[in-house]
Amino acid sequence: MIRIKNGIKASSIVRILASDPNLYVAAIDDKIIAKIGPRYEAGHLVPTNFKIATCGNDYVVWEKQ
Repeated sequence: MIRIKNGIKASSIVRILASDPNLYVAAIDDKIIAKIGPRYEAGHLVPTNFKIATCGNDYVVWEKQ
């Protein structure tokens, strides 16, 4: 649903915001930001106009509001 709602496709532009052994954060089309990995302190990478759309074990997805 998040992908469809935001028009994310195979051709979407992915911008890597952070990449290390415990954290991977990427912005997709500047519409969503996805974090995977066990490290939690990724908030400094997420602008205040993005809100959590979904989260679970070692992942979070934010949507632009």
